[in-house]
Amino acid sequence: MLEKTMEKLRGRLESKPVHHIHPIAMKLTEIDSRLDPTDIDIVACAVENDALNLVTIDKKLVGNKSVEEEFGLRITHPKELL
Repeated sequence: MLEKTMEKLRGRLESKPVHHIHPIAMKLTEIDSRLDPTDIDIVACAVENDALNLVTIDKKLVGNKSVEEEFGLRITHPKELL
């Protein structure tokens, strides 16, 4: 199941032009300067693809109300799904 998810994500990342994600990445940097480039890429990809939820173990992202409110994205830890 994880392999299928990774394949889908790769396909979406490859199909999206960088200029679409760049403004989102810039906004994320303004909202929370603690986010590293990988965090920013993942959240920007989720936002660009109209995701409603993002599941991660990253402590900087889980429950990050600033990011959640700005983009209408719920960021949760996998334990919350059990």
